[in-house]
Amino acid sequence: MDMWFNTVDYTYLELTLFITGCFLWVIAYAIIIKNIRRHKVVEMPFLAGCGNFGWEFVWSFIFRTNMGLVCVYAYRAWFFLDIYIFSNLLRYGDKQVSSPEMKQWFKPMCIFLTLAWAIATYTIKQTGYELVIGAISAYTVNVFISGCYISLILRIDSLKGFSLAVAWLKMIGTGLNTIFMIIHFPTNSYLHFMGILVFILDIIYIYLFIKKRKELPTS
Repeated sequence: MDMWFNTVDYTYLELTLFITGCFLWVIAYAIIIKNIRRHKVVEMPFLAGCGNFGWEFVWSFIFRTNMGLVCVYAYRAWFFLDIYIFSNLLRYGDKQVSSPEMKQWFKPMCIFLTLAWAIATYTIKQTGYELVIGAISAYTVNVFISGCYISLILRIDSLKGFSLAVAWLKMIGTGLNTIFMIIHFPTNSYLHFMGILVFILDIIYIYLFIKKRKELPTS
């Protein structure tokens, strides 16, 4: 077995779908970082950011996918890019909330939620509910990510720091991964449902983004 690509347990088509989907998420992260630097705004909803960061830590350093080193390093690339995103979420993310009490407790709340999701991700694997690539917990948090994006765009009064490219990249990236999941795990109905649900939520977000772009300022 090639150490970089597990071609014993996965076909070339499956590896191509999954790795391409992962790479599109890396590009999305890069755009989010660019917009943070330019606009001092974090596009990723704080609840999504906390869950995402907790999952990435666990699956980068505690558990390891069996798909080969390319996928191992892809997970770690998400984590290291997300260090910058999460640190700036702590710095600027309270712009996403309006309550003075939530603003006051925003940083400790984010840290707590991140630790809670990391522990949840760990226990899902330890109790045997998880797959070897971390897909069950990943798609669970992905539903939260997509749902939180919709909630956030319905509340904001400016699109400054938000990118339609990120919306398309995360939809297509996760969509390719979902196709992989359906092919490789054909009997896992939970995973299929979550993947389809994420896709529907992402389409709704893109629709709302385009609609709001006609109404709201972008700078």
